[in-house]
Amino acid sequence: MRLYIHIPFCEQKCNYCAFTSYVSKEKKIALYFEKLLFAIEFFLNKKEVKELKSIYIGGGTPSLVDSKFYEPIFQKLSFFMQDKSEITIEANPSSLTKEWLLHMKSLGVNRLSLGIQSFDDKKLAFLGRVHNSNEAILALENIFEVGFKNLSVDLIYGTFLDNLNLLESDLKKAITFPITHLSAYTLTIEKNTPFFKKENIIKKSDDYSKFIKEFLEDRGFNHYEVASFGKVKSKHNLAYWNYEEYIGVGCSAVGFDGKVRYTNTHNLNSYLKNPLNLKYEKIDKEKRYFEKIFLGLRSEVGICKSELLENDLINAITLLDEGMLRLKDERFYAKDFFIADSLALYIMN
Repeated sequence: MRLYIHIPFCEQKCNYCAFTSYVSKEKKIALYFEKLLFAIEFFLNKKEVKELKSIYIGGGTPSLVDSKFYEPIFQKLSFFMQDKSEITIEANPSSLTKEWLLHMKSLGVNRLSLGIQSFDDKKLAFLGRVHNSNEAILALENIFEVGFKNLSVDLIYGTFLDNLNLLESDLKKAITFPITHLSAYTLTIEKNTPFFKKENIIKKSDDYSKFIKEFLEDRGFNHYEVASFGKVKSKHNLAYWNYEEYIGVGCSAVGFDGKVRYTNTHNLNSYLKNPLNLKYEKIDKEKRYFEKIFLGLRSEVGICKSELLENDLINAITLLDEGMLRLKDERFYAKDFFIADSLALYIMN
């Protein structure tokens, strides 16, 4: 079983962020973690979980929360964590301290995901990030000094400030450190964000994606999902692409039991009143089929040839003949993850 825990607290709302997060709600942290623990105990008992293969703590900004609040959570989870369990927590350079890192490592965290987004101060300010390039570098130095071996770095590209020189500079600075994973996200504009309805925000270019892919693959990073490159892959993320079951706790967190997907309330106050306030969505056979094709083609998971409907199989073979797909061990894979959505639509046309 997999477990996702959402921490919705942030120092500042970034200009592009559409995730559930709250600023200046520090007084509610203690109660929130009490409710988290209650929800975790409920789901672990309900599912009769014997082992957690991976735990992912995302946000928001988990590193903004004092490490002492995580102690009861990890005391409970320690019974389900194995030596091979992947335990990831997200962090931002502005709130990351060496003391926090040491404590989280002692609790069992063995993988970090650091939201750097760029090493360019002008771009960071444009994105609404609260850290600067020097703080990002210091955070990286502290992470490796403390002894973490598995680190993922997040970068964003496709802003109007971007060019190939800036992207190359960001990538070079990131791999100066012995990172094991890099997630490169193209900037998207979502509703209810400061960037929404503003002009001159995005600069689209296929050259950027191609450049990032070639740069990282030349340096040993495997492109295993549309935005993910890893010398060490994220076990937790691959579970999503593989359509595995997972538990989701925390404000706005999503869970999936194989047949039903549930979503926690997005409202912080509502969650504090009832951490089991869930909305359910039954995943019928048609939707499952649709999602497995989209997720599979966006990643190294691929899609099983024998599971495709007759007409869809004909379309997939057409793409195979045109060199857009490859076939290995009776599974189709996209040769270019960046056009995976278009390939999926063509197959199911």
